[in-house]
Amino acid sequence: MLSSLQDKRNFLFFIIYLLISGSFALQLGDGTTENQLFPKCVLTDVESVYATDVYSVVLKKDLSVWATGLYAQPFPYVRDECAECNSFIKIKDSVKKIFSNINILLENDTLLHPDSKSMYFSDIFFAETAKNVTYFYEKDYVCAFISKDKSLWMYGAELRDIEISEYSTDYIYYPFSEKIKKVDDNVLDVISKNNILIYLKE
Repeated sequence: MLSSLQDKRNFLFFIIYLLISGSFALQLGDGTTENQLFPKCVLTDVESVYATDVYSVVLKKDLSVWATGLYAQPFPYVRDECAECNSFIKIKDSVKKIFSNINILLENDTLLHPDSKSMYFSDIFFAETAKNVTYFYEKDYVCAFISKDKSLWMYGAELRDIEISEYSTDYIYYPFSEKIKKVDDNVLDVISKNNILIYLKE
């Protein structure tokens, strides 16, 4: 659902228009690796979009998910041509929401996360995170989701220390953990900012 005026502007007529002038154009999905200096229609019937500087993921109105670019963490900045990276390919069906870092929510309210070490979307596969999920949020190594019963759950890397110098502030984390723990009940929304978790209760 489009929740703000900006969302409505972004998805007017459910058509993506991509505008980029950077050096890496793998995420445009127009079949080329050329920089695009003017808006160009590359997909229609679009419900929502998640994009980074190296890939774009699109949820269409028929509940299919399409992606273009290179998926890797960290991304190897290469200029070699990759034919399968320059156009949108379908990576999943029966999806009703897409979230950051290609976490997706299926029609049956199962949350999936990408579990692939390949940089190519043609090789991507997903693993189950949890069932009966309504909302997912990820920021600063913290992953949180709200279940249908309004309970809040978390997993990720906990902050261990903060090192402050004259020039920077560095956050030191414990190793990332996929162990999910319950935080609270009757939760309506959640965000994380500067390693602080904030959530709204009923």
